[in-house]
Amino acid sequence: MNLRITLVLALAGLLASAGLASAQAAIDYPGDRLPGQAPERFAPGVAWQATASWWWMSAPAFSPAGTELFFCKYFPNGPHEVWTSSLEKGAWKNPVKAWFSETEFTASPCFSPDGKHLYFYAEGRPGASIFRMRRQGSGWSAPEPCVIPLPAGKALGQAFHVAANGNVYVTVLNGPQAWNSAKLCVSRLRNGSYSMPEELPGAINTESSSEMVSWVAPDEGYLFFASSRRGGRGEHDIYVSTRNSAGSWGAAVPVSILNTYQEDSWLSFSPDGAFAFFNSVDSGGRGYAAYWVAAKALAAFLP
Repeated sequence: MNLRITLVLALAGLLASAGLASAQAAIDYPGDRLPGQAPERFAPGVAWQATASWWWMSAPAFSPAGTELFFCKYFPNGPHEVWTSSLEKGAWKNPVKAWFSETEFTASPCFSPDGKHLYFYAEGRPGASIFRMRRQGSGWSAPEPCVIPLPAGKALGQAFHVAANGNVYVTVLNGPQAWNSAKLCVSRLRNGSYSMPEELPGAINTESSSEMVSWVAPDEGYLFFASSRRGGRGEHDIYVSTRNSAGSWGAAVPVSILNTYQEDSWLSFSPDGAFAFFNSVDSGGRGYAAYWVAAKALAAFLP
């Protein structure tokens, strides 16, 4: 068996292990067009598109059942709000502000891989910066704080993601809104409590740049993140690193099909494994917009 075939089979297995090898969409997505191998603007309907008054800030988060959607709206010089939509009678309702988006800064909604919890980031809620709600029938419990300890002077950034075992991959700053100092860390869930975040190694974090969490595979086998490191195209570019059987993280590989000469970040995957979502600065000068692409287009960028 030659090296190319071996690599292709390895990539296929890696994609399948995290559910990213699906050829068919299992969710009835908004809009009337699905993307192919090249990125396209997400959800062509007017209600979903970034404007001069609000921008996308994080990728869309679909429930595993494909009937709920959450995302963050950033109002320039104003609040961050989580908005939501639901699929009812075969049609997606126009998004509305989520019931739990109560503070001036509520952002980064994401589901646990099994869909039993919905997480979000909030400033101004007592007890923590990251919260989660438990699935209760067709609804959700009240938000519960995820108390992640931090060294003195450090702060959690809004970018985070959750693995199947409950470990939370977080962005740690040297102070509130100090994004230039952002480093990617993991806080491990042990006996119901979160550990002090551990900074990931030099393959992911570099001294002179900022790194922000995008998406971790459910089994923590690989990690997508945004970095401003030298050699990139824009302010932040999207990279991927794979973890080997010994637990070591491999070299960061730029996902060039997504990266532009502007800001690119917030990559995530749909729960059916069919599509990848990410944010990029809109070419029309309207700030962040949401894009999507067939997940298979990213296979070549996995180490």
